Amino acid sequence: VPLMEDQRYATLARIILGAKRGLHPGRPVHLFGAGHPHMLALAVYLGCDLFDSAAYAKFAQGDRLLFPWGTEDLQDIEELPGGYPLADAWTADELRKAGKTDRMRALARHNLQVTFGELKRVREAQRRGQLFDLVLERAVGHTRLYETLQVLEAHVGQLEAEHPVSQRRALHVMPPHYRARPMLARTHKRLCTRVQPEGAAVLMPETQRPFAENQPHAVQALRERGLHPWFPSRLGPVPFELDSTYPFTQSLEPPMTDRELATQEGWLIEMASQLGETVEPYPADLEAPSAVDEQALNLARMRGIAAYQFGPGPAEAVLAGEITLETSKRTGKVRTVTVDGEHVLSLRAHDGLFTLKLPGAQRIHQATPSPSLRLQVDQDSAPFNAEGKSVMGGFVTGIDPELRPGDDCLVVDPEDRLLGVGQLLVSAREARWMTSGPIAKVREGVGKDALEA
Repeated sequence: VPLMEDQRYATLARIILGAKRGLHPGRPVHLFGAGHPHMLALAVYLGCDLFDSAAYAKFAQGDRLLFPWGTEDLQDIEELPGGYPLADAWTADELRKAGKTDRMRALARHNLQVTFGELKRVREAQRRGQLFDLVLERAVGHTRLYETLQVLEAHVGQLEAEHPVSQRRALHVMPPHYRARPMLARTHKRLCTRVQPEGAAVLMPETQRPFAENQPHAVQALRERGLHPWFPSRLGPVPFELDSTYPFTQSLEPPMTDRELATQEGWLIEMASQLGETVEPYPADLEAPSAVDEQALNLARMRGIAAYQFGPGPAEAVLAGEITLETSKRTGKVRTVTVDGEHVLSLRAHDGLFTLKLPGAQRIHQATPSPSLRLQVDQDSAPFNAEGKSVMGGFVTGIDPELRPGDDCLVVDPEDRLLGVGQLLVSAREARWMTSGPIAKVREGVGKDALEA
């Protein structure tokens, strides 16, 4: 409570993050004494679930009004902000002239309404996958909250593990705070470990998205020279094959300045070095080909997306063989991937990531060791999951720690026999600890007969 009274929110954030690391993820966390609406979004984002406070009454006794952006003294207000019931019933001057009891009751009711209104907004932002945006909005308007952004950046790895792999709404990327975003940490890590270079990296001058679709001739010309095109982005340089994959295209960001564009080359050099490649300047004498080989570009995209999503080894396993791509008649974009006559992958329109089909899961399972992409369940759960029923809490015995909420996973039994393929609904840490509720939605099971055989 003294931390919140002194608005030492950065220290409070470090304490909450430290406590969360040692707490059972299935236990609700009560932030004692938290009641100011301007810090509720931050507290929920850090993992707090319950709040209690007498702030609404204490502030009212001192003639102070709570708002999502901070606290206002009644003596300093000439016009009450619109949109609140208090402003419909009173003017600021009427409140000052009212009796002490009436004024305190009116202000206390207002403070409660604002607090509960903010909680509703926090919950809705959480449902929409926009809670960080609300945290950023509150932090930018308050100096003490602004200091917590450095804490979020320092602990972004801890927060990233709980963050879904994609969402249906565009990602808002605003400088200079975007490095505190969990999605940035994840994309940077996966790009530096999962991209399969096709040659020296080259930074393209184009910044309009979708990148490769706007510059297909230049992309092909560079590839014919044995170079690997990357595009500048506030999320970091993007390899051409991921130009339609979340979050690289499904993000909203202001245009980069020349100075910011100059930093992209240094970023690319760092990433390329981790991939074992070099960076070359964009060729001044590049001549675009007369025609674009769409089939070759699409195949490169499919391999790139699979490697980024599942890892290089699983991607190579699922795409080993004769590949056939089926495209949408309306958009011309790839929708299904068939290998040797088996439907192994479907490309989702909303996020440009794959849905893993059972034949694809079988290929990955045969070619990769445990625990890669695996969610392991006990023998009691195995028959039900093989029939396509969801994995429930209390039956998980192991999981790949690199899996994230929304990732496709292989459901296996303790002997590593494949039971089915599905989508993880919670974090890897939650999957291990939860004793009830759904853990993963099984999309396709191998069938009980196959398990018994």
